[in-house]
Amino acid sequence: MPAAGYQGLECGRVAVNLSSADFSDARLAARIIRILEEARVPPAHFEVEVTETVFLARRTATASFILSELHKAGVSIALDDFGTGFASLIHLKQFPVDHIKIDKSFVQNLICDDGDAAIVAAIVNLGHAMGIHITAEGVENTEQMMRLREVGCDFVQGYLYAKPRSGAEVPKTIQDWPLRQLHGATGADKGRYVRNLR
Repeated sequence: MPAAGYQGLECGRVAVNLSSADFSDARLAARIIRILEEARVPPAHFEVEVTETVFLARRTATASFILSELHKAGVSIALDDFGTGFASLIHLKQFPVDHIKIDKSFVQNLICDDGDAAIVAAIVNLGHAMGIHITAEGVENTEQMMRLREVGCDFVQGYLYAKPRSGAEVPKTIQDWPLRQLHGATGADKGRYVRNLR
């Protein structure tokens, strides 16, 4: 995909989920950077999403090296499903995290559960204090989106904006997008879209 875009569209930022098994290859960062160069995609247009299982596995040192190399190259690092693990706060200190994705389990009852609302607000405040962007996952209605905007969440993702679809449908979806504040497509194979709340 050329840096200028694809089919006349700005490519935004595309995110790819990496599993703990992907980190068995110490050359992973070099491979990803080479692919981006060959495809003429600026690293700033690419993000890798990882869950805490990557940090808790026996390959922690390798994972740290790979994420640091990607971060230095300009690739954004997102910590997915945030809040569901056991050592999230430690990971925010030890690893180059640019982006936190609040797990949908805290978002689904955001309007009716004061505890979930407090947790979401605390994560947003913590992330911003550390210079980290925040996305809330699993947003399905306008009430959730408005509450997330009120607490300062940067982006939202969920069925309110799009349901899963094939990668081939993504260009047309972006062209037809009714809300012209699309931040980017993440995990195009899963049809997940992120909307900028600011």
